[in-house]
Amino acid sequence: EQTFNITINIRHFYNTHTTVSSVAAMIDAERRQAPGDLPATPERSGHQTPLVTIASSPVGIPLFCVHPVSGSAYSYAGLSRVLGTSRPIYAFEAPGLEDDQRPIDRVEDLASAYVTALVERQPEGPYLLLGWSMGGMVAYEMARRLTDNGSAVALLSVIDGLPPDPVAGDDAETDDAETDAESPDAETIIRLFVDDLTGAAGRANQPNQPNQMPQIGQLGRLDRIPSDVAADSDLPGPAAGEDVARRLLATLQEAGLMPPGLAPEVLRRRIAVFDANLRAMRRYRPRTRYSGRLTLVRAAGSPDTRAGWRRLAEHIDDHVLPGNHYSIWDPDHLPGLAETIGRSIERALVDGFSADRRHRPDRPHRPHRPDRPGGPGGPNGSPGPTGSIGSTGSIGST
Repeated sequence: EQTFNITINIRHFYNTHTTVSSVAAMIDAERRQAPGDLPATPERSGHQTPLVTIASSPVGIPLFCVHPVSGSAYSYAGLSRVLGTSRPIYAFEAPGLEDDQRPIDRVEDLASAYVTALVERQPEGPYLLLGWSMGGMVAYEMARRLTDNGSAVALLSVIDGLPPDPVAGDDAETDDAETDAESPDAETIIRLFVDDLTGAAGRANQPNQPNQMPQIGQLGRLDRIPSDVAADSDLPGPAAGEDVARRLLATLQEAGLMPPGLAPEVLRRRIAVFDANLRAMRRYRPRTRYSGRLTLVRAAGSPDTRAGWRRLAEHIDDHVLPGNHYSIWDPDHLPGLAETIGRSIERALVDGFSADRRHRPDRPHRPHRPDRPGGPGGPNGSPGPTGSIGSTGSIGST
């Protein structure tokens, strides 16, 4: 940015095909204002979109991944490198994380926005949905809406996510004010935010690891986390808010939890999104059960959530992998997670639809048109004429 006066969104670096030469081409095209020289991605669609390209492919049924409570899709970049790239992989990032959009604080509204973006990218099913942590909640609501509207969801995979409270029913009304009254105060929210950063950095629950938690109490007290990222938010005053953000950012950078060179505004946006996502999780009550199959992947070190998810889906496939909520993404554990997801996709695309139609004969299924990439009988998303799918456990083997 300092050299060329060009800002490249960090989203571009999630893509497994991003290289030094592709970044150079991006800078050159931006300088010449010739976006047509660059491959089409959701980020270059000309309008704001929550979709981020993780892996590009001209063929195959896409896998759509939903962000955790941080709002960032960065964790899926590592997963895509292990899964392979013979199908497109997209991820959703929370509005407001990288721009001035107001953060969304209801799962239903996130799901609505993400389904709209999903259908723009892939107009017809079958759909492959995956969500880690809070992302499992949002993916669940997306799948519920898609199937209720008659679309085919081949895969709904929840990666170590807590289930929402029991189904509320179509006529139930949720009291956001009552739920919000029980929400943690601002200092607790910031502490949870730092806990999440610490876990994502691989420092959580490790023996003989010195305490890297910044001393939040020494940073000053916020009346509340702002619901937006504007300078005139409901802090004790814009200057006080900026001062707190600046000191917190410096402490996190000293601890190695955030990179150098970031503006305090970046941290304010991320805390605002984190706060909104916490509220969304607390408020969420599904209207109906999901009528399809849910693939639950749990970390051995996490709570057993089977009973909660069984109340919310007709069929559950349960898998337990080594590690805890964060370490399942470590390089040592990632191949096992990728293999489990790959097997689940293969199963979903081989026999998921026949089982789904038996359980839901009244639900219409809109098949892919045969001339669309990844349609039935094609080489990439479902079995070919022989019914074979290639080597077991690899997402790139279909």
